[in-house]
Amino acid sequence: MSLVGCGGQAGPKLYSAGGKVTYQGQPVKNATVVFQPDKGPVATGTTDESGKFTLSTGPSSGAVEGKYQVAVTAVSGAEDDCTRTLK
Repeated sequence: MSLVGCGGQAGPKLYSAGGKVTYQGQPVKNATVVFQPDKGPVATGTTDESGKFTLSTGPSSGAVEGKYQVAVTAVSGAEDDCTRTLK
């Protein structure tokens, strides 16, 4: 009898990564952070109330090693628009 299965880590090696986003000295909350590497998959994160984020690649924590182009997107006042009551 033989059993065939799969296991182990699929995909590239990921490293724990994160940081903090500020604007004019203040933390930026609920921002989307996108790290686009020269080679490999994109890593993303979302900032918390203090502007801190951790990166994930797909469903896994971390990012591949390498150089990145980074984009941060934040919308000012978005929470207020979402919580208004329409009459």
